[in-house]
Amino acid sequence: MDIRFDDTITADYQDRVCSILASLCLMTDARKHMGDCNGNLRWVYQREMRYHYRRAVLDALRLLGILIHDTSITTNANLDRLCEKGHAALEELIEKYLYCFDTEVE
Repeated sequence: MDIRFDDTITADYQDRVCSILASLCLMTDARKHMGDCNGNLRWVYQREMRYHYRRAVLDALRLLGILIHDTSITTNANLDRLCEKGHAALEELIEKYLYCFDTEVE
């Protein structure tokens, strides 16, 4: 599918969300194709799943950077930490950039 999004902020958000969804769907496709594979073919599908997972996390970081008005959140170091440490890294990242978020005042 070839979609050319307009050059607007809203279209950019749409593009990034579609990219995240595409990566997640491609991960599912790779997992289904992996099935009962062994050896090199299984390794290829695992690498493909890892690639699409990292791509989804990267696109989500980019979108978050736009929404919080601080694109410095999108770094290879943050991407690596999120992909390796999971939720613990996400909590650390949110805490680090909390000043950028629109939060309720108590």
